[in-house]
Amino acid sequence: MKKLKFSVDGRTIEKEVTTPDKIILPVKEGTFGLFKYRQHPTDPLAVENLELEVVEDSKVKIKMRMTGRLQVDNFPDPKMGGTKLEVLTKPILENGKICFSELEIAYLNIPNVLNLFDDLIRQVVNQSLPDEICEELKTK
Repeated sequence: MKKLKFSVDGRTIEKEVTTPDKIILPVKEGTFGLFKYRQHPTDPLAVENLELEVVEDSKVKIKMRMTGRLQVDNFPDPKMGGTKLEVLTKPILENGKICFSELEIAYLNIPNVLNLFDDLIRQVVNQSLPDEICEELKTK
């Protein structure tokens, strides 16, 4: 349980946030350049070890580690084990629950994967992470 203190619409909010051990990202089938990708059937893309930190009065940094694989047609499936990901986001309150908007990737380090997949992973994260983090982080 982590206590966060941040500003929303000029008001200071203090909430306790419980972070789950792991969040499976709901990867939808998509296309990136010549590559078709989808969620890996046996090793789904996920994030774990979430750490939340207020970096500005109205911004929260979420550090996490990615695991799993992304299934890519006609190419070896990129493995995300050891990938470090940091996102900056703006917390908002919806019905007393913290949600996040304006998510931007601040840092992405994917070991052992070709650089061309950096943009693909950014696309997948931008599509699936905001809704899942909002859904999975519990506040009191």
